[in-house]
Amino acid sequence: LRRNEIGSSGAVPLAQALVCNKTLLHLGLGRNKLSNSGGNHIAEALKLNQTLQSIDLEWNDLRDDCGIMLAEMLAVNNSLLEISLERNKIQRDGVAAIGAALAENAKLKSLNLGWNRAKIVGAIALADGLRKNNTLTSLNIAMNQIGQEGAFAISNALTENMILQSLNMQHNRISESVVMLGEALRLNHTLRELNIESVSITPELAVVFGEALLANRSLVSLNISKNNLQDKGVFAIADALKARTAIRFLDLS
Repeated sequence: LRRNEIGSSGAVPLAQALVCNKTLLHLGLGRNKLSNSGGNHIAEALKLNQTLQSIDLEWNDLRDDCGIMLAEMLAVNNSLLEISLERNKIQRDGVAAIGAALAENAKLKSLNLGWNRAKIVGAIALADGLRKNNTLTSLNIAMNQIGQEGAFAISNALTENMILQSLNMQHNRISESVVMLGEALRLNHTLRELNIESVSITPELAVVFGEALLANRSLVSLNISKNNLQDKGVFAIADALKARTAIRFLDLS
C-alpha cells in the first residue's frame, strides 16, 4: 500500500482489520500521509495483533506522540520482527520511548530509525535498550543528530551487547566517539556490518580506529566513505586489512 495517499482516516479501517486479521505477515504503508493520528491507530491495533511480522511506516510525517505510542506497542507486541520508521519526524522523546521499549521487547530483530531526530537523548536511550535487549540484530540510526555523546553511548553499549549484527550511524557527526567505537570492536565479535559514512573522521581518528580493527574478527562489511581519511588514515585501514581476512566489503569512496 505504499504511495497511495492514505491519510489518517484511511488508517482507521486498516487498524480495525489488523485487530481481526490472523494471517497477514507484512504491511507496507510507506510514503503515505498517515500523520500522528493514523500512526496511532496502527500502533493501537498492533497491541492486539500478534501475527504481523513486518511493517513499513516510512515517510508518514510521524512525530513524537506516535513514536511514544509505537513504543508502548513494542513493549507488548510478540510478533513484529521488523519495523521501519525511516524519514519521519520522530524526535528525542519518541526515540527515547522506543529505546526504553527495547528493554521489554523480546521479538524485534530490525529497527530502522534513519533520518529522524533522535539527538543525544534518544541515542542514549537506545543504547540503554541495547544493553538489555537480546533479539535486535539490525539498528539504523543514520542522520539523527546524535552527536559525539550519543554515538559514544551506542558504541559503549556494543561492549555488552553481543546480539546486534548491523549498525548504521552514517551522516551523524560522531567524530571523536569513533575512538570508543573502535574500542568496542576490540571486544565485540558479533557485529558484521558497520556504516559510518560521512561522520567527520579525521586522519588521526582513522589511525586509532584502524588499530582497533586489528583485534576484530567479525566485521564483514565496513562503509567508511565520505570522511576525511587522507593517506594517513587509509594506511591504517590497509594495515588492518593485511592482518585479517574477515572484511569482504569495504567502501572508501
